Amino acid sequence: IIRPDGRVHSWAIHYVPRAADGQGQITVTFDGQEQTLTLNAKQREAGAAFDRFGLFNLQTGGQYVDVALDDLSYTASTPRAP
Repeated sequence: IIRPDGRVHSWAIHYVPRAADGQGQITVTFDGQEQTLTLNAKQREAGAAFDRFGLFNLQTGGQYVDVALDDLSYTASTPRAP
């Protein structure tokens, strides 16, 4: 949960499709804390593609939300043939 405390937060998402013996891994870093998630065989077999990223903030009570994304970088590569 990201609390609306007015602070700036640093975050990153790193997806490596061929990590973990080809199962794939997603590493999420938020304010210096890192969590790595390894896909399981069932998730991999589902055929999902990590091809976009989005933000959605659901607020109740009539409040508004300011979202600022700054200093973004994006890198990608073409998968190599096995």
